[in-house]
Amino acid sequence: MTAKKRRVAQARTEAESDTKSADSLRQGQFAVCDGVEYRLGTRGGSWTLLATKPLPGFTKLRSGVFFRKIAADEQMECFRISHRGTYRGIDVSIYGSDRGRVMAVTNDIRASGDGFELFDRDQWMKLIDREDGDLRFQEVRTSIPMPWRKKSA
Repeated sequence: MTAKKRRVAQARTEAESDTKSADSLRQGQFAVCDGVEYRLGTRGGSWTLLATKPLPGFTKLRSGVFFRKIAADEQMECFRISHRGTYRGIDVSIYGSDRGRVMAVTNDIRASGDGFELFDRDQWMKLIDREDGDLRFQEVRTSIPMPWRKKSA
């Protein structure tokens, strides 16, 4: 196995372990570099790839956070991850929470009769056990342009 293949395999393992904790849902912007998915971030006005373990080419930011600046001419597949689903027939957006729960958010007024609490003018929220049989959701990946290539107006 070449050094590059070892590095890619190690990064893949690190990325997978980073995203599979019981209470986390991967959400936000991501990019694929050398076959590995990384969370996107910014640092000092530059776009970066983020990792939770030290990897070749990455710099330690703080404990458990490492970054690599993305060159302006780098080409990568980029996407946004979100979660959509239904709870008792109501369309919901799903966000990670804690203790085995997720936060379901909807603008469907019927949610008020299902234990959802009004938290914004027209949005309802409820913490729901991830194992609740009435909850169905899936990861949604939406392709996005490379944010570091966007032209400023």
